[in-house]
Amino acid sequence: MANVGSSVLYETFQYQDNESIRNEIIEQILSRILTRVPSSHHYLTLLCRILSSFSISTLEPHIPRIKEVLDYISHLPPSTTRALLKAVQPLLNENQSFQDHAILVLRKAMFNRDQNARVTAVLGFLELLAVLRLDAERPTSSQAEITPTNSVRFELLGFLKRSLSQQSSVREILYTGLHDIFRDNKSLREPILELLVPQFLKYFTEDENQVPLHLEQCVDNKSANIKVEEPLPHLLQTLQRCVILESKRSTPSELAQKASDTLQSLTSRLIKTNLSDFDLDKSSDFTTSREGLTNRETSLLLLGTYQVLFEFAVMREKSMETFETALSLFESFTKLENLRETALSTKTKKVEKDASTTDPPKPPTASTTLSHTKGRRPGSSSLTEAPKSELLYSMNCVLIMLDLLLPTSTGQAHGGPSSQSDKRSLTNEKEQVRAMLLGQSELQQAFFATALKLLHSFTSPDSPDPETSLLKYSTHLFPLLLNHFLLHWNSPKSNKGKPLGLLALECMECVVKYVANKETVEKLAQIMEVSFNRINNNYPDTAACLSDDAHEHLLSRSNPPETQIHGYIFKFEKMLRLLKIEDDTTYSKEGETIFMIIDHLLGFVPTQLITEHVTWVEQFMSIEVEVLPLAKSIVNLYLKICRSSIDLSNLMMLAKEIYSKIGAVSEEPASLDDRKFLILNNTTDKYIILATLSCIDSCLDDVETATNLLPSKKSLEANKGEQDNTKILKLKENICDRLQNIVETLLIIVSSCIVGNQFEQLVRLTTKLYKFMSTLTKNITESPPSPFRRLIEKIGTNLTPGIYQLLEYSTLNDDNKSKAKLRRETTLKPNLIYQIERYESILIKICKRYNLDLAKTLRRSQARDFRIIKSDLMRVSNHLDGSDDEAKKKTAKKQKKDETEKSKKVRAPNEKKGSKEKPKAKARGRPKKDLTDQEKNDTPKRPKKKPKS
Repeated sequence: MANVGSSVLYETFQYQDNESIRNEIIEQILSRILTRVPSSHHYLTLLCRILSSFSISTLEPHIPRIKEVLDYISHLPPSTTRALLKAVQPLLNENQSFQDHAILVLRKAMFNRDQNARVTAVLGFLELLAVLRLDAERPTSSQAEITPTNSVRFELLGFLKRSLSQQSSVREILYTGLHDIFRDNKSLREPILELLVPQFLKYFTEDENQVPLHLEQCVDNKSANIKVEEPLPHLLQTLQRCVILESKRSTPSELAQKASDTLQSLTSRLIKTNLSDFDLDKSSDFTTSREGLTNRETSLLLLGTYQVLFEFAVMREKSMETFETALSLFESFTKLENLRETALSTKTKKVEKDASTTDPPKPPTASTTLSHTKGRRPGSSSLTEAPKSELLYSMNCVLIMLDLLLPTSTGQAHGGPSSQSDKRSLTNEKEQVRAMLLGQSELQQAFFATALKLLHSFTSPDSPDPETSLLKYSTHLFPLLLNHFLLHWNSPKSNKGKPLGLLALECMECVVKYVANKETVEKLAQIMEVSFNRINNNYPDTAACLSDDAHEHLLSRSNPPETQIHGYIFKFEKMLRLLKIEDDTTYSKEGETIFMIIDHLLGFVPTQLITEHVTWVEQFMSIEVEVLPLAKSIVNLYLKICRSSIDLSNLMMLAKEIYSKIGAVSEEPASLDDRKFLILNNTTDKYIILATLSCIDSCLDDVETATNLLPSKKSLEANKGEQDNTKILKLKENICDRLQNIVETLLIIVSSCIVGNQFEQLVRLTTKLYKFMSTLTKNITESPPSPFRRLIEKIGTNLTPGIYQLLEYSTLNDDNKSKAKLRRETTLKPNLIYQIERYESILIKICKRYNLDLAKTLRRSQARDFRIIKSDLMRVSNHLDGSDDEAKKKTAKKQKKDETEKSKKVRAPNEKKGSKEKPKAKARGRPKKDLTDQEKNDTPKRPKKKPKS
């Protein structure tokens, strides 16, 4: 719908010469961008399309308004800022005044106190550097004439250089963006290296007798809060990627060569350096003290440095020596990570426990109040939560490592060659590296986790270029993931992290979901073809387990891509057979992920072919699954297939299973012997009922959409073509047939003992059905089709009485109702009854108007007058009598208990240990006489004493 609305607005702007209409469109787009509506990315896409399609002369009246929007750019989110600057790219290139205004606004934001405004300024300057492209024919030497565009670029780099002294988050954005500029613009490579290399040398020591990095300078421990001042891993990451790109040239620059030598020296020295040299060992403090927080941040910086140098060793040269260096770096990374996790899991808990038991609670101060983040408890602080290490490997590095970690034969799936002689026998250096890396389970775990993280980052809205990146990598990544799953799906599970087979499957699901959402069916079919062909060529034994002769003809390239995907679904069905989830739930998570992949693929299969998958899905429905997530995946796939069928027979079968499982509303017991779907059990029944009702609701929505395509009565009278009337009559009959199937399915569910949230959902669904039937009945002509007559008869004879019976059952039997639920039912039930009676009244009026006999099936199922039902009255009175007797007994017991307690309290003050109670002394004199009211009035009162002065 968003794409349709965008197209309508674009065409209106294109074909309407009226400036007021164009002004209104631009004004509405810009106002929605500034107000941060959830759909602002759609408006940014439309703005980009308009500004790139029309000339500057056409857009000239709207430039002042767009300039005003740029004034508020520091208050917008960073992702919106980046998209807005991409949208106004034509104006930046062709309008000098607009370009100067944008630079002035970003320069003001650079010196703003707000950190988000500074991030926005850096993003804006980076986007301007990407937009302002130099002419390829211009000379790039220092003696060349400085062009206006070139001078603007150097001015922008000067602004970016100032951000090197700002907050850590601002520098991270800068380092990430500089790599993209370095890759796309060869003329700016030297200035970017001049920016990065001196910044890195501030923290690098050339003296080999000292620690190679001054990590203490990267952490600010002098202020109130311990924080990272220099994100050294991100600086190193950008520098090493720029060096790798520059090394591919025939003659790399001197500065790039110097940076490469420095990184190699850092790698070799860091391997030889012990953790104790950085004050990080088993005795280090990782608690919430200032020293502990400093050690936490220092360890994170060192972990990121190990990762970046690992990637530099892998990407620089693929030799045995470099991979040995990379493994040494990974061992240091693992050692430090284990040390950090152990320290945080023991010492932090101990210190926090001691602090909670010994130290008294301190009153909140202004500084502690400001440090609390939104949503935290007043007693907690963000400093007590240890930050986690960040994965900094690139997708290119992940692809190389996943390829090398894949064995060349099935026999090497769980380890490399068994002896050193086997390693020497491998002549190919790549195979030697592969043999060395096999068996490194922690290394495999790390790179699968990195691949999963990168796949999620590509699909996020903050990703700079998600579409081309993931589509480019998916063709190489998916075959590797599929091979790893087929080799590691039954590998022994470790106590640390997820199994390798499950990680590979989750990565595969991310790729398929992304490509499916982009609706590129040709790309999806190409990925599947490359992946399964690689398995057939490299692993024939594994390919034999997935072969299916009955459906191999569907995989031919001569078939449409939709038919090919239909054939590949049977391959994934064979993978489910490998897991044997019908016998053991050990691989339930893997089965759930495969069902999700099939669900994504099923969206591209034509409707007439979807029903061919019912048979094997029903086999999984007949398994007694106690794991709820796995059961959800199976049921969702089955209901998706049911919705695509013509007669909803499979959905009716599931409704009968629900009826047999939970029982009938009537006194007749439901038969439990012929149950087919054992997946419906006490663990899954509530979810399956809700999912079934949701599927029926979706089918009803489809019918409503088809009904909206029917012409009105006036248009039918105007166009009396026989061919058109035949098509309309056929469409009406199909709609009535579909509605009859929905009513038959609902009738089975209405006859079941449904209570709780499922009952509320059923009431809403039936209310929606009767409301739709009222609308449909109004459009009846003098000669309604026979399917409509059968539909009316089915509703009046069976469905309406069944609903009233279910309402009565829910009133008498569902006792565990909360106040909120009772409040909802007081609205839902009357609304349903109102829609039923409204539908019946409309049907009676239509029958009288056209002299039809459709209302003969209507029955008055409920009396609306007030009557006293003797049986109910006796039942209620007996219940009240019994409750009154019980209440009297409870009251008597309570009174007796109160009297005994009162007597004990009276005796308690006079009782003493070892002594008897003394009798009270008699009063002396004449006993007092009770005076009457007259005597009280006659008795003279004593005068009050005057206070002394």
